[in-house]
Amino acid sequence: RVHLAVHDWGGAIGVRWAMDHPERLASLVAINAGGLSSTYRWHGFARALRTPGLGAALQATSTAATFRATLRRANPLLPVAEIDRMWSHNDRRTRRAALALYRSVGDPGALPREAAPVLAPLDRPALVVWGDRDPFIGPEHAERARDLFPHARIAHLPEGGHWPMLETPETVAGHVEPFLAGVVAASA
Repeated sequence: RVHLAVHDWGGAIGVRWAMDHPERLASLVAINAGGLSSTYRWHGFARALRTPGLGAALQATSTAATFRATLRRANPLLPVAEIDRMWSHNDRRTRRAALALYRSVGDPGALPREAAPVLAPLDRPALVVWGDRDPFIGPEHAERARDLFPHARIAHLPEGGHWPMLETPETVAGHVEPFLAGVVAASA
């Protein structure tokens, strides 16, 4: 049995895994995760990355300074050290992989629509933690997780951005640790 913890693209990967292995899913913790909302549509930067020519040009012309300024403006609580760490991994191969990833998925709401009939009847325990100032996946999508996990607990972090576990780790841990302790104890 698996207690999944997912963020961003990990949400879609986790939902796909759960659909393929429903008997092994014990619980889910989702933090600003994709793959949970059938109504999600690509955010502006994703649309740009998916556009032939434009996506490659954006990736090729990005600098550490523009990367830092863009993420900092959109996620004011995200520590600069974390932004710099993210940039340090943003080499040419990573940029190509990001383009391929964004272009590999058509309708981002298709997976949750496919998953709902499989996962909702299981009603596995789920915790959804959401930074409400996420510029990529808005807070309205946190509530849509209940389409897959009907009794999901949802914790909104009003000042949080896309990476609340990096922005306010103690607050996120204050939600995640008791949830996991409870579901692990209940399944023991």
